[in-house]
Amino acid sequence: MSTEQADLRHIIAQMRAGDPAAMADFVNRYEKPMRRVIRRQLGKKNGHAIHASDVFQSALTGLIDGLQCNRIRVDSEEDVQ
Repeated sequence: MSTEQADLRHIIAQMRAGDPAAMADFVNRYEKPMRRVIRRQLGKKNGHAIHASDVFQSALTGLIDGLQCNRIRVDSEEDVQ
């Protein structure tokens, strides 16, 4: 297991436990790549009606809830990028 995977698994475990510092660390690491994917999926056509920041916040909330309820599994960085 790479250092990045070990770090991610530690962050995810801490997020499952409700650690706000782990949530902030996750956002610092993955917000930019997640927003890139969101913008690419939204495309220019929907860019004015739906903002990437709104979708990101919604996705992050769903991720945190899913992790804490064990509905979501994250094993690697590819799962969040």
